[in-house]
Amino acid sequence: MDREVLFAKTLEGVRETAKKQGNCISQAQVEEAFAPLGFDARQLDMVYDYLKNRHIGIGEPLEEEDYLTRQELDYLQLYLDGLKEIGQVEE
Repeated sequence: MDREVLFAKTLEGVRETAKKQGNCISQAQVEEAFAPLGFDARQLDMVYDYLKNRHIGIGEPLEEEDYLTRQELDYLQLYLDGLKEIGQVEE
C-alpha cells in the first residue's frame, strides 16, 4: 500500500478512536497506530499538533477554553447559571 494512503487511513483511524473516547486519545495509542510507518519524534509531534488543532486531547481531554469561542463560553456559563437557579426537583 502506498505510504501516503496508509498515513491517511491511519490518521483517520486515530481520529475515529479519539471521537469514540470523547475527543481524547492517549499518546501510546497514537504511537502504536503510527508504528508501522516508522514515524520519528518530530513526525509524531506534527501528528499531535494536527490532532490538537482538531480539538482532540492527547492523554487528557481539552478544556472548554481550548475549543470554544468567547461567545460560546459566555452562553455556556449563562446556561449553567440558569440551571442553578432552577434548584432541585422534588418527587
